[in-house]
Amino acid sequence: MLLLAPLFVDWELPLDAHFKTEQAALRVELDRERALAESYGISAHGTVVRARHGELGRAVAEAAEDVRASMIVVGAAVESQRGLRQPFSRDVWSVLQDAPCRVMITTGAGACPRAAA
Repeated sequence: MLLLAPLFVDWELPLDAHFKTEQAALRVELDRERALAESYGISAHGTVVRARHGELGRAVAEAAEDVRASMIVVGAAVESQRGLRQPFSRDVWSVLQDAPCRVMITTGAGACPRAAA
């Protein structure tokens, strides 16, 4: 299993800009998620992917293709103020559009844009 944590980079910054604090926090979270997966006997590897807001799908699709994923699982908060037409963020929709395989969206308390391929 490949666990992905998105690092969103603002448009005015280069995609490879330094975010040492943010990357460290994401790596801690990935380590926690990897430990959870491995507690169920699932081998997992975590990585941080950089993306622009609204374009997370491209980064997730590339990572999924690299490991020949058969499914992408996205944790996403429901944005109820948008109503039923668009209950998810642009980033979740971009994952659905760009995915090279099936996508399952999980929602619930504390759900955030994360992907596993």
